[in-house]
Amino acid sequence: MIKRIGYLHCFLILLFLVTSCNLFEDDEECNKTDAPEINFGLLVGGQVKIINSSSGEDITSDFDDKEVLVFFNKVYCNGKTNGPFEDYFVLDNLGVMWRNAVGTWEFRMDNTEDYMRIVFFIEGDEIGKYNIDYNMLKADDNGKAYFEFDILCEYFESTSGNYLNGTTITLR
Repeated sequence: MIKRIGYLHCFLILLFLVTSCNLFEDDEECNKTDAPEINFGLLVGGQVKIINSSSGEDITSDFDDKEVLVFFNKVYCNGKTNGPFEDYFVLDNLGVMWRNAVGTWEFRMDNTEDYMRIVFFIEGDEIGKYNIDYNMLKADDNGKAYFEFDILCEYFESTSGNYLNGTTITLR
């Protein structure tokens, strides 16, 4: 029994040392891309277009008054993430996203490899994802960054359930 505990401790110590070395290597690589700190508020908006996958018909108006959930995750150079931070919108009959919140999330970055991952959902279905990096945000230091997107989705109907699939997301 004592040998097992001794082996377990040795294994745990070895595992810690191996993972610690990787963390130090990541930190060393990240130190190479350090940059002046920027601070910014982040807002997004845009328009969603929804196409019926079988008919090709634009059915965006069928999603009038549906909620759009947006997740913001800050991703650091070393892969660590913070978030998600949530924002809510409502679609109108033309697919315009109307923000249903007050204020903005505030973030800071100090590495050119850091970025914000923005993920859009309608009724639980992911419809788009976009990364906004340090270089795109540095012009908005000490201010509010606003990015507007065009999101194209396909709506699929099946006997096992209906769902949305985001096909493209572009920055305006």
